[in-house]
Amino acid sequence: MSLQGGNLAKLDFNFSVQMWALSESISVLRMLAEQAEKNVALALKEADDSIKEHEHEEETYDQYGES
Repeated sequence: MSLQGGNLAKLDFNFSVQMWALSESISVLRMLAEQAEKNVALALKEADDSIKEHEHEEETYDQYGES
């Protein structure tokens, strides 16, 4: 009977370790996602500052595709 209890405790420990590992993985993934989100926001902000709006005159091409 104690053998079954020992096996149950061992299974419970293995399950606990696996759950801890999963929860740690989730927190690392969450941190990486937040970091990526901040990087994208920063890149968009920098892109907005460097983009200047203006219009180009339409180029005309001859029958050979040259301007």
